[in-house]
Amino acid sequence: MGLLEDDTEIDKAMEEAASIRFGPALRDTFVTLFIYCRPANPLHFWETHEVALCMNLMQWDKVSNPSPPSAVATAGKPRKTGIGFA
Repeated sequence: MGLLEDDTEIDKAMEEAASIRFGPALRDTFVTLFIYCRPANPLHFWETHEVALCMNLMQWDKVSNPSPPSAVATAGKPRKTGIGFA
């Protein structure tokens, strides 16, 4: 278990950060919360905020033709190919 009983407070912090921060500051906030607050369910924490992070990256990098939503939703998950991960 992380520093808090559940992930409610860090989810709120990340949602607030997504509304006022952009670019590297938003990604730094995500990493800081992930490392120091240690969410109880790290995968759920990522899945909850991955769309905001990916959309922010696309805006930051000025991507005009994003991948289909299914490609964005699976972009951060490792794929098992053969013996190792790709």
